[in-house]
Amino acid sequence: MKLKLYETLKEEVLNCQNCDLGCEKQNDLDPHVMGQGNLDSKIFVVAEAPGKNEVLYKRPLTPPGASGKIYEKVLSHWGFNARSSLYYQYSAL
Repeated sequence: MKLKLYETLKEEVLNCQNCDLGCEKQNDLDPHVMGQGNLDSKIFVVAEAPGKNEVLYKRPLTPPGASGKIYEKVLSHWGFNARSSLYYQYSAL
């Protein structure tokens, strides 16, 4: 059920044209980056906004970027597998 709701939300966000964000592009790339991770996680990580690597790879907190490297290092230090233990999203889609 959660996955179906997530997929419905994702479709709505990626196809939304109700504001300028839906029409803006960064270097000809769609700026929308959906959250990823474990939908059943009790921990929800919210980051500020996607950078160029996140927009390119369509993945929040992508390791080639500085924020992604720090994110994975900190969570690894705390004993979390960032990609499967948590759900992470940007504050604005």
